[in-house]
Amino acid sequence: MLDRQPFATAATLGYVDTLLTRALARIGFVESGRYRVPGGFVLVTRMERFRPDGTSWAPDRFTIDDSAAVHLGSFSLGDYLRALFTAPEGQYRVLAFVVTDQPVTQTGSGLSADAASELVSSGATDLPETYARLRFTPAHRVVALVYEFRRVGSAQPSLRLPSDLQGLTHLQQVGLLHALGE
Repeated sequence: MLDRQPFATAATLGYVDTLLTRALARIGFVESGRYRVPGGFVLVTRMERFRPDGTSWAPDRFTIDDSAAVHLGSFSLGDYLRALFTAPEGQYRVLAFVVTDQPVTQTGSGLSADAASELVSSGATDLPETYARLRFTPAHRVVALVYEFRRVGSAQPSLRLPSDLQGLTHLQQVGLLHALGE
């Protein structure tokens, strides 16, 4: 769970969305998808490649296929999925931020790499106005989930459970905590 301090002045879910979106943009995540959940929403980032210590694979963190140079600026879902399954060996992650006043639980059913890659393109680009106007109450929390995938050899990328890194390490190494002012 993220510290509530960066969200202390937030009166609405829309403002929390704005704070998260701005912090993510400061560290290079300019595309995200949103989904409604009971009592709030989920904001999901684009998949990125990262190094074993959790730092982003700069400068090509959003390039997932070295041979085809598929960059997310020219996004096509078909190209993206093909690229992911022909991507070089390495580690990839998707960040998801759950903003809700309900308990957050894990179902145990893993997220596949192709499902993760579709999250941004199939999610809403903005929080629906009816949700944006909802109050951000003391019962609300912001929970960060990190979905880590690893590709080894020619095998399909697989969800990595457990991760070698803690969620907090991912958030620190990608620069999000600093961008949020934590």
